[in-house]
Amino acid sequence: MKEGNDVVTILLVEDQELIRLGLKLALDRVPNFCVIGEAEDGLAAVKMASELKPKVIVMDIGLPGMDGVEATQLIKKALPKTRIIMVTTHDADEDIFAALNAGADGYCLKNIAVDQLALAITTVTTGAAWLDPAIASRVLRAGNKSTISTGSTTLPQAGQVTFSKNEQEILSYVEQGLSYEQIAERLMIDVEKVKNYMCQILERMVVPKRISGQLTTSTGQGSGSRLSTANDISGQQDIEMMTEEPPVPTNGTILTDRYVIESMLGSGGMSRVYLAKHLMMDKEVAIKMLHAHLITNKLVLKRFQQEAKMVSGLNHPNIVKIFDFGLTEYGQPYLVMDYVNGQSLQALLHDPASLNLERVVHIFSQVLDGLAAAHAAGIIHRDLKPSNIMVLDLETVKDFVMIIDFGIAKIFLGDDPQAVKLTRTGEVYGSLAYMSPEQCQNAKCDQRTDIYSLGCVMYEILTGKLVFSGTSPYKMISQQVQETPKHFAEICPDRHIPTVLENLVFKALAKDPKARFQSALEMKDALTSVLAQS
Repeated sequence: MKEGNDVVTILLVEDQELIRLGLKLALDRVPNFCVIGEAEDGLAAVKMASELKPKVIVMDIGLPGMDGVEATQLIKKALPKTRIIMVTTHDADEDIFAALNAGADGYCLKNIAVDQLALAITTVTTGAAWLDPAIASRVLRAGNKSTISTGSTTLPQAGQVTFSKNEQEILSYVEQGLSYEQIAERLMIDVEKVKNYMCQILERMVVPKRISGQLTTSTGQGSGSRLSTANDISGQQDIEMMTEEPPVPTNGTILTDRYVIESMLGSGGMSRVYLAKHLMMDKEVAIKMLHAHLITNKLVLKRFQQEAKMVSGLNHPNIVKIFDFGLTEYGQPYLVMDYVNGQSLQALLHDPASLNLERVVHIFSQVLDGLAAAHAAGIIHRDLKPSNIMVLDLETVKDFVMIIDFGIAKIFLGDDPQAVKLTRTGEVYGSLAYMSPEQCQNAKCDQRTDIYSLGCVMYEILTGKLVFSGTSPYKMISQQVQETPKHFAEICPDRHIPTVLENLVFKALAKDPKARFQSALEMKDALTSVLAQS
């Protein structure tokens, strides 16, 4: 392996094995270049970047699971000095500008010659930007327009974007395939000035994107300043880009002529939750509203409608009922559900002495009843954690359990592997402590994913400690996929937890889904038998 401070260490991210092998063989022949890692999907790229800390990452866009743009966003946030070059067949305007927005330092097409790719890699290591000649042509054209078309949407610029004479000349020379040194010679300026011009050009072409939806009623009238109802979602409404942040509902705001906002219960990286009152029924409800900037296109909204209908059909006493859903005039999906005035298992963690064996079995048996009902309907929770399990005292029942946010992850995110993408918002990072190995690896999930997450919750309730507590998202993912949890006697020797209960939790935490309980009812049967064996 090549060594020394001058060696350019490279991570290759490409899902096609033959292309990846060809790139590795070619780049390893370049003096002072050393390919130190290879990844075939975005999530693996994020993990390997964290571990290897390469100087340059050569990244494809069209990757399975997490794509190259999403991976670039995460890597750039954690390792801002790492340089990333997109090498892809994707040459559409939306791909180019999405990559630039994500922080890419260069953009090349896969038909680039090896010597040009080597030059691109060398260039970005100096802090300069790099564009393939064909891409420079697109940037030059886009710079002469007031908007950039991206398929069905339009990205408005902050005014007409125009280039200075020098910038136009530089882009034209790049389009012709000239190196920065050749351009500097033609313009009789310093090479560093050429590099600075290129960085300025790309920075000016990157615009913040905020998304909203302008909804219309059947009469073609605007929807006004209120929320649309569930029946308003037709799948034919266009989502347009806006430069304004939608207003946050305040106390007293009336939504859809039927809900009045009373207060905000909480806010996370994905959504805000409001306490509201149904005006006609005089009933308290909770309204969960997705942040506008997380909506990407109208397909997301169509999926939201389909999944919200499915989840709203769940009817079980241990699952909080969703009875309304729709879009705000800004395109923000929202759900209306029963307001549960109780405490979460997260709150109960502060008083572990109150959780005796009988109470643990009583609480988690109800959780498993709720899971069994949802799984029978083909719905997976996907985000089971202490804060999503509410415990309340009814007139006739103590410690009555209700699971909240059932299916919300899929309603808002679909089957796309968004968990790591959303770690930057702060909300799903907390969920990584309860995320199954298959979720962490973007693999297919089924009811056994919820079994694993519940095992994580039970481990924490019983021991007072998280199953894993990595110091970064990447470390947490690695632990969930590879490491074995510590046994109870090691982590909490002062607590007397029956071995049979510990065995149950560890079976739920099996890395291989086939080794876990295969259903919620199977796990409930094992849990209820714990009392008889203790």
